[in-house]
Amino acid sequence: MTSLIASEKQQEQLLALGFKPVYDVPAPRADDDLKSSDKADKPAPPAPCGISFRDNVLISSSQSPILTHEQDTALTNELVTLSGLSGIALPECMYGGSHVSIEFVRSGVVHKSISWKALDSIREWGAKQGGNEGAEVGVKSKGALKWEEKGISKGLGDIKLSDEYRYDWTFSSPYIHTVTTTGVAAEAITANATATTTGSAPSAWTRLSASGIKFPLLMDQSAPILYFNDVRLYEDDLHDVGDTLASCKVRVMPSCLYVLYRNFVRVDGVMLRARDTRVFHEFATDEVYMDVAWREVNWEGLKALGLPVDVKSWRAEHSDCNRNIGKIPLVKGGTGEETGHFVMKL
Repeated sequence: MTSLIASEKQQEQLLALGFKPVYDVPAPRADDDLKSSDKADKPAPPAPCGISFRDNVLISSSQSPILTHEQDTALTNELVTLSGLSGIALPECMYGGSHVSIEFVRSGVVHKSISWKALDSIREWGAKQGGNEGAEVGVKSKGALKWEEKGISKGLGDIKLSDEYRYDWTFSSPYIHTVTTTGVAAEAITANATATTTGSAPSAWTRLSASGIKFPLLMDQSAPILYFNDVRLYEDDLHDVGDTLASCKVRVMPSCLYVLYRNFVRVDGVMLRARDTRVFHEFATDEVYMDVAWREVNWEGLKALGLPVDVKSWRAEHSDCNRNIGKIPLVKGGTGEETGHFVMKL
């Protein structure tokens, strides 16, 4: 869903504040990126949309259709090569051209950009699967766990499960965003790069001891929302035993912009997982702040946390789901998959 102030009076107010709508930002083309051989029949990417602030900050986003069969095959082959893992599959709905982008312009040139791209997200998931050939990894469905227990109780030993358990079939990507700096190739950043040791940080970011995001500004209901979009990057129903969704919400207000990228995984009766990246920028300042938080809980732990145990309450469309996600415990440890607060100087 996209919302942009559009009446003549409101457009005048936007211009007075230094904002203007933008419609000519090129969206990433999934077919070009995948280098598929059959481009003639592929539809053009959806018309992009965005808003700019004093021509110094450009915010754009686009929701694309799912990949064509040819694009899907090309991306699958790429991930097989990337991971070295045969039998790998893509999410059921892969919105290859979907993106959200923030560009910071200096002297008419894009100096730095932070973006969230469907293809980068799934590629980082694919890269994480390397070395998993022949090994069981990740999460198993409730039915698979019961089947395994049944075999053990009957003395049948190990039972061969579906090949989906030979890789992370929940599509939990370590991706947090893609960063581009003038003269430097775009770099897809993963959470493992943000916190491997105390004080470390990904390229262009410096670690902080506390969040720099000004949440009171975001909660100011008197401030109008000038631009909003909720973009889906990929999703899958996990064979009807749960759901995974990678999405990105962007909001622009008169004083600031805010992006929430989330990869939310629900395996019914087994576990919940949320991997969040929040980015905040107050206009007319030279800092961008980022919070990274990974949360996870086994289903049997929900009751002790005072959280609902019924599946319906954890469906993305449920009104309480987003609020309850914030109550799931943070993942902590030495792997870098933990909370981190960062700042980028422009």
